[in-house]
Amino acid sequence: MKALQNLRRKVGAMIGGFEGGLSARRLKTFAASRAHVNTLIQAAGADMTARARYLIRNNGYAANAVESWAGNAVGTGIKPSSGISDAPLKDRVQRLWLRWTDESDAEGLTDFYGQQRQAARELFIAGEVFFRVRPRRPEDGLSVPLQLQMLPAEMLPLNHNQLLENGHRIRQGIEFDRIGRRVAYHFLRRHPGDITDPGLAGETVRVPAESVLHIVGPMDAGQLRGVSRFSPALVKLFLLDQYDDAELDRKKVAAMFVGFVRRPERDFDNGNETDDRGEPLLPLEPGQLQTLDDGEDITFSTPADVGGNYESFQYRTLLQVAAALGLPYANLSADMLKANYSNTRAALLEFRRRIEAFQHSVLVFQLCRAVWARWMGTAVLSGQLDLLDYEQRRADYLDCSWLPPRWDWVDPLKDIRAEINAIEAGLKSRTQAIAERGFDAAMVDAEIAGDHRREDSLGLSFGREPVPPPSSVDTGMTGGLQNLEGIAVLPVLGTLVRRSSYIGAASGLTSYHDIEAMAEQAFADPAVRAVLLEIDSSGGEAGGVFDLAQRLRQLAQTSGKPLWAIADEAALSAAYAIACAADRIWLTRTAEVGSIGVVAVHVDESVADAKAGMTYTFLHAGAHKVDGHPHAPLPAPVAADAPAAACATRLLRCRLLVPLPDPNHPRRRSP
Repeated sequence: MKALQNLRRKVGAMIGGFEGGLSARRLKTFAASRAHVNTLIQAAGADMTARARYLIRNNGYAANAVESWAGNAVGTGIKPSSGISDAPLKDRVQRLWLRWTDESDAEGLTDFYGQQRQAARELFIAGEVFFRVRPRRPEDGLSVPLQLQMLPAEMLPLNHNQLLENGHRIRQGIEFDRIGRRVAYHFLRRHPGDITDPGLAGETVRVPAESVLHIVGPMDAGQLRGVSRFSPALVKLFLLDQYDDAELDRKKVAAMFVGFVRRPERDFDNGNETDDRGEPLLPLEPGQLQTLDDGEDITFSTPADVGGNYESFQYRTLLQVAAALGLPYANLSADMLKANYSNTRAALLEFRRRIEAFQHSVLVFQLCRAVWARWMGTAVLSGQLDLLDYEQRRADYLDCSWLPPRWDWVDPLKDIRAEINAIEAGLKSRTQAIAERGFDAAMVDAEIAGDHRREDSLGLSFGREPVPPPSSVDTGMTGGLQNLEGIAVLPVLGTLVRRSSYIGAASGLTSYHDIEAMAEQAFADPAVRAVLLEIDSSGGEAGGVFDLAQRLRQLAQTSGKPLWAIADEAALSAAYAIACAADRIWLTRTAEVGSIGVVAVHVDESVADAKAGMTYTFLHAGAHKVDGHPHAPLPAPVAADAPAAACATRLLRCRLLVPLPDPNHPRRRSP
């Protein structure tokens, strides 16, 4: 083997090529291992993890580093925003998830977002962490019968390698089947370093892989177990800690000595004052002049300083440690003396890119998505969620965006102005900007709309023009949609019909299609913050009015903008059905509203037909097809049935009308 290595060196020296691959004088002691990362982890992984935990317990820089990493990677939690399009269903899912997060920890010490933070800490310290999925019984009283138990890396022995009789292989505690799939984990029953748990030492238990979440950030292809992020910084941190301790101890010892007395003989008398070893002490007091005997001399202690290079040496060493840990210098040392806006922003941008990559490729992909899928499946099976065709539409129901906590601005004013300029220039959307800050755009918009409605109802205004009361709007207009100080005024005037032409519109007709088109335009306009239906109509056609009312309600709920109505002077019959879609209805002093009902008129033209010499003969199929025609007196049975038919029609329309407003009966307001 040695001869082969010598031959390689000679061939490399003759050929040249890469300097890093040569065995020149400067590289003779550079002996890099060719072993696979799994071999290296098995040999040194446990020691590195133990040393990392020691430094975190005893070294301030190490403790600050792991807290900084966990705080930036997780903060208050990486939270889900369900992609379910059905708003009420999405709200139920989100509320159930929120209740379950408080119950997720099997030990009951924190919530799911606290477990995320613990996972980020363990990944930084040991390079990996395990979660065991624990199904629970319905009688346990959980909102969803599921919990997570976190297990540290030491619970899975690195040296457990075995070939099983069924052809499976156990490698570093992980069992693989014949084609390399993970099928189980062989955990220790107790922590190998916990002496407070008697018995069970060294015993292992096989846990199926579907019940285990192995969270790991691999460095190399084929890597099975994690490596501590402290591994490239352990030596420097430990030696720097020793150097600091030695320097501090030296200064402490030197500071104990004030001076030294030289005398020719040991006949010194100081009034019997001695130290703990019986040596005489020279009494000193402030402002004292000491008289010395012949031959005596005092030399005061002048301990050497640490020198001018102490701070620069520490700074350079900590820079190397910060680079090894992947942290900005200020996050490691909490030293902001050399920081300014430019270098702080540059360092944070690079650090945040690393954090975002870690969040999405490790925490979200390996932990959050897996927990979300397991939680939703358990919620469906336990009956806590009723999701139609869950098995067939599982991917649609599991669609979810995970939102990390927002980043704080270095200079809020500059950064927010830049964000607004990017949105206005079309370089990004509000949805994207809000998601980057860790929030869901739909929820933010709904909250803003709710705040505005509450402020308007109380007559408050924060950072915007107050909404004028509807009584100040000119209700005598006859034109189309108008925007008055952010309020879109939508006219609902005259006789209402399902369709109309330009002649009908000029004749005082308003079509449901035109009202819907104007409403869609108003709710989509970012300059509009509320929509007001200006109604002066005695009603119109029943066909299409309820579809229009439901469409108006849907537009208001989707946009989050309030929908109001003012009856000036009439909102009757079909017009009142449209008004019921509004959040609130205002009435002028003499307004008329209501008149929900059905009316039918029968005109008997038979006498006029006889005088005109005309006789009508109806050819029809269906016993009641021509009931109530005008060319004969109204038969008694038909006349008797007419009120019942009218009542049935009225009841049907009222049932369609009542569910439209929310609450069922809009409040009546008069200016």
